[in-house]
Amino acid sequence: MYKSFIFIFLAAISLASCTEDFFSQTIEIDPPAYDKQLVVHQLITNRDSSIHVEVGRNFGILENVPDSAWLVRGATVEIWLDGQKYLTFQQSNLGLPWHWAYNTIGLFQPGKEYEIKVQHPDFEEVTAKQTMQENVAVDSVRFRENGGILPGGDKVSAIEVFLKDVAGAKNYYMVQVISKQYNGYIQDSLGNWVIDSTQFYFYPLYPETSDDPNARFGAYNSMVVNDQFFDGSDYRFSFKFYKYSSQDENFRVVVRGITEEYYRFLITAIQKADAEESPFADPVTDFGNLKNGIGYFALASEQVFEVF
Repeated sequence: MYKSFIFIFLAAISLASCTEDFFSQTIEIDPPAYDKQLVVHQLITNRDSSIHVEVGRNFGILENVPDSAWLVRGATVEIWLDGQKYLTFQQSNLGLPWHWAYNTIGLFQPGKEYEIKVQHPDFEEVTAKQTMQENVAVDSVRFRENGGILPGGDKVSAIEVFLKDVAGAKNYYMVQVISKQYNGYIQDSLGNWVIDSTQFYFYPLYPETSDDPNARFGAYNSMVVNDQFFDGSDYRFSFKFYKYSSQDENFRVVVRGITEEYYRFLITAIQKADAEESPFADPVTDFGNLKNGIGYFALASEQVFEVF
């Protein structure tokens, strides 16, 4: 017992006498080279009353990035059609990296191809082309309070969208369920606290599941599907979610006809977010369609349905 104590004591002294470098060491690593590029993530729909484009830039993986340093000021943003400049975005008068343009009904015509061009003297020109999609043929939209039960036993509600797919083309669809939530309470003439119906906001509900084997989770709390297995047929698209509010509420169901590029971005973006939460997952890169840039440019036809 005494000899064991002496051994442990001498071992402790030996470790205590080690320098700090024994336990920690600084390793200098050369950061990997990268191309400095503009970053743009832009979706334009046929219902947008105004379009705001935010232009940024990338940085190296080991660089120290000051606040807002990724934003780029002084860029030129344009939309081209048939080889001619079609729409020029104005720089924000606040000196911010926002570029905006007013949109009008009919500005983006279904079936026509538009090209975005983003220029800045410190970067290569960024371009991408997209075709505006036709409006989705929606037969009806239905809300079901009792939409199903999750594996854990929780009850969920459901939105069902009945589509009429156009045959002979690759069609891609995106669906979001938007909840209207009131943002405060006021007192009525009797002193009772009631919902302030003048203060509210909309936000997309998270899709918990779907009984649709073809549907996939997408970014921005969406579900997406392509018509690979129902080309030219009527189709029921199901979106299941928690109905949190105990109050009677209405939902906005957003149905978009999207391009293949935007469909791929939505899927890879949610896969990347999931992978970043797991240390054992393989890394995922967002899909992008910008030439000489990072991000995407997309056009989509959009319809909004009020469901009570």
